[in-house]
Amino acid sequence: MAKTIITLKDDLSLAVIQHAIDREERLLTLAINQVEEKLAVFEARFGTRDRQSLFGTVDDMDLIEWEGEEDTLARLRQRLQRLKEIQVEPW
Repeated sequence: MAKTIITLKDDLSLAVIQHAIDREERLLTLAINQVEEKLAVFEARFGTRDRQSLFGTVDDMDLIEWEGEEDTLARLRQRLQRLKEIQVEPW
């Protein structure tokens, strides 16, 4: 994966950017944990994460919600990975 390097001349700018990246990483990690908890509840409730086996036996809205959570989880993980690839360095 590609690494993005940000170089800044002054220490204040460097600290501000690094703080913003760190904060966003923490928020994404919390969001990922919340989605994983929702998915765990779904799995505990229906015993599987294989949606094909659930068609016709589970309310369609439950399946739609599950698919949405899976999609959200993938996007959050991708965004977190991209943030981790950013490196902030002094000039």
